[in-house]
Amino acid sequence: MTEKIMPFDIASHLQSEEDIKTFLNASAQGGDASDFVHALGIAARARGIRTNLYQSLYEDKKPPFEAVLHVCHALGFQLVVSSGA
Repeated sequence: MTEKIMPFDIASHLQSEEDIKTFLNASAQGGDASDFVHALGIAARARGIRTNLYQSLYEDKKPPFEAVLHVCHALGFQLVVSSGA
């Protein structure tokens, strides 16, 4: 008998605003800029955001910062700078 392996889609597990916030914070703290942009695209997909802003995250390997901010705002979040202590 052959086991069927299903692809894992993290977007389907981001059920609440708190889930998405935790996911984005973890990617911002533990990765580089491209990891955060990728996570932001996953969060937008989890929320059903399919706009030009969402597309800009995937069309460009390095989308403009303005696009990143717009997607954050569309998700209802803001970027906050804090000390790394």
